[in-house]
Amino acid sequence: MKSSLNLALTAVLLASVALTGCNRNKNEAAGTQPTASTAPATQSTPAPLPSSNNGMSNTGINITTIELGNAIGADNRVTGAATTFKPNDTIHVSVATTGGAANTPLTARWTYQDGQVVNTETRTIAGPGMQEFHISKPSGWPAGQYRVEILSGSNVLQTREFSVQ
Repeated sequence: MKSSLNLALTAVLLASVALTGCNRNKNEAAGTQPTASTAPATQSTPAPLPSSNNGMSNTGINITTIELGNAIGADNRVTGAATTFKPNDTIHVSVATTGGAANTPLTARWTYQDGQVVNTETRTIAGPGMQEFHISKPSGWPAGQYRVEILSGSNVLQTREFSVQ
């Protein structure tokens, strides 16, 4: 009887240690920030960058692709992908979504250099499909590094970096 109790207590102790270790690894992974490299301007389709949520949100929206460019088609897709822009360009981001319900908010947050927010736009999407956001500045964008983050609520789903030269 005593050995059965010791065996049961040992099993419970080992299980709790194992679960604690798993939670610690999840918390460490959630605390890491993605790093991104700027793709060459000649690349026709920029490769997806890692994000803090792997393109998935807690609202069920999944990001399958995201592209930047200076022109957009009627289907909300970028017609010429680019990661380097001129100061007077209108900069478009095309976001392909799956999952998610109708009336789910999706946000594009555009930042400059050290995280200074240039623009934030939130749209209520009708469901899966192609979403388009854009920014323009008639007086011209300052040269430098920029980033666009696509969010669902406060969760960053995907990030793209680009430059203005």
